[in-house]
Amino acid sequence: MEQQQLLEVANDLTNDNICDLINMVAPRLDVYFGLLNMRCLSSGVSFASMNGTIIQVNCETADLEDLADDDFIAGAIEKTTLKELSRAKVLANSAHALAEKINKARFEGKEISDKQTVKLCEVLAVLNGLLEEAA
Repeated sequence: MEQQQLLEVANDLTNDNICDLINMVAPRLDVYFGLLNMRCLSSGVSFASMNGTIIQVNCETADLEDLADDDFIAGAIEKTTLKELSRAKVLANSAHALAEKINKARFEGKEISDKQTVKLCEVLAVLNGLLEEAA
């Protein structure tokens, strides 16, 4: 079928007709919805239906109670969590080292600038945020 003929057919279809067509070819379709930790996330098409005046295409993953029930998606989520925890560990080590330097300087009677204390607080705030995201 030529492109122009296909365009004419498409323009003659109602939204209900398009739903029927999508349902007929659903086994041949896959919907890509993005990357998560370098994993391409996609799902087969379950069915299409009308949602008001809009055609709603439902993916097979929509049947899950939680997307994390899909092993592939769960692996991508786990990788994200591990990456965040790894960054949190690096920040925690940095904050610990900075706190030790500040405490050592105080013990030696040195003046501690607000700048050093503020820097420690900033590192701890970022660390806290990462740990909350990972939890």
